[in-house]
Amino acid sequence: MESKKLGLVGLTTIVMVSMMGSGIVMLPASMAQVGAVSLLSWLVTALGSMAIAYCFAQLGVFCPHAAGMSGYAEQAHGKSGFFLGSYLY
Repeated sequence: MESKKLGLVGLTTIVMVSMMGSGIVMLPASMAQVGAVSLLSWLVTALGSMAIAYCFAQLGVFCPHAAGMSGYAEQAHGKSGFFLGSYLY
């Protein structure tokens, strides 16, 4: 059986995802240092997240294409929309 090894791109991706994930996990601790204004920022972030979730829910209802965000962009704008949606995300 041939074993698959991670290359430079795979290992770099794992490190980047770990760093971003730890930043999200440590976000409450870093925002607590700011004070009461951090509650307002949490509220704005929660509203933004809910707006994005609602947008994707509506896209799923109106566009049954199963490719997600890039698939929605492809149906609206063609292959270049798919590429830009995937690349920029």
